Amino acid sequence: MEMRKTISEGEASEKNCYECIDAAYRYLVEGKREPFEGNKRVSAQTSIPVDPSRIVLFGRSLGTGPTVDLAARLLSRTGESRCIAGVVLQSPLESAGRCVLGEFASCALYPLDLFRSYEKIEKLAPVPVFIMHGVDDKVVPCASGRALYTSLTNERKRRQALKRKNTTKNDIEGKPSVEYSPKWIAGVGHNDMPEFECMNDVAKFLNFLEQRRR
Repeated sequence: MEMRKTISEGEASEKNCYECIDAAYRYLVEGKREPFEGNKRVSAQTSIPVDPSRIVLFGRSLGTGPTVDLAARLLSRTGESRCIAGVVLQSPLESAGRCVLGEFASCALYPLDLFRSYEKIEKLAPVPVFIMHGVDDKVVPCASGRALYTSLTNERKRRQALKRKNTTKNDIEGKPSVEYSPKWIAGVGHNDMPEFECMNDVAKFLNFLEQRRR
C-alpha cells in the first residue's frame, strides 16, 4: 500500500490524509468496500481480505506522514507486529514544520506543525523499516531521514536492553531481526531518485520480510 499525492477529490488536510490511508488499510484487511456515485451508494463490492501480516506500507515525501501515523497507531493498538509486515519510507520528513523551518522554529510553532513523524517513529520499532533518501535533497533534507532512522534505532536498543533483564540471551538472539539498513543515495535530490535502483532495493526489502516469516 503506497501513500503519496494523488488526484483524489476532497479538501487537502492532515486529518483527511489520515482518513484516506485508514480507508485503504481497512479495504485491504476487511475485503470489502461500498462504492458511491455522487452521494448515493450504488452497491457493495467485496474482495478477498489480505492477511495484515503481509501488508507493507510505502510512503514517499509528504506521504510518509500518514504512513508513519497509521503504522504507529496500528502497532500501539495491537502491541505486536502482526498488523503489518514492514514499512518503506522514501525521502521522509520529520514533520512539515521541521522540513521548512527547522527544528527550533517548528517548536515555536508547534500547534501549527503537521505530520509530526518524529513523535511517532519510535512506535515502529517492532517491525522492519526501510528508509531511503537522496543525500542532495533540497526539498526534504536528508538530515530528516537520518534523524528518523537514529530515533528508531535508539528506541530498538532501549527495548532490547529492557528485554535482556527478563529474557535469556539465547531467546533474544534467536528471534528474527527487525533491523534493516537505510540507504542514503549520493548525487540525487528529491525528484530524481533512481527509480530502478529504488525499486530493486524495495524488492530486496520484501525478500527480507519474506525470509523473516519462515
